[in-house]
Amino acid sequence: MKEKSIGSKIRKIRIERKDTLISLSKKLDIDFSSLSKIERGDREASVDLIKRIVEVYAVDPKYFFGEGFTESEGHLLLEENLQPSELKKKYDFIVDGVEATEEEIKEAISLIRRFRNGSSL
Repeated sequence: MKEKSIGSKIRKIRIERKDTLISLSKKLDIDFSSLSKIERGDREASVDLIKRIVEVYAVDPKYFFGEGFTESEGHLLLEENLQPSELKKKYDFIVDGVEATEEEIKEAISLIRRFRNGSSL
């Protein structure tokens, strides 16, 4: 198992919070054997599962996605409503001191979708 894999991060936080595979799987409404496979790296964690873990443990999403993301960017990766107009209301999209256009936000959404699907950016 890779040291920085999402599965190993789930295992680390689960143990820190003194949860067993069974207790966390009940909190997440997932089969404990599936959770075990994710922790071992035999199976990928879905964005929905990561979102539920973020909620259960009240952890910053960037814990899973890496330090390269701000807290807002981590939350954006878990966002369900990716309509540019709705995102613009909810987030300040400022890049290099200039507010992002809806077209730029659409491109950002495209990148998020590729990230979620595990495609290389």
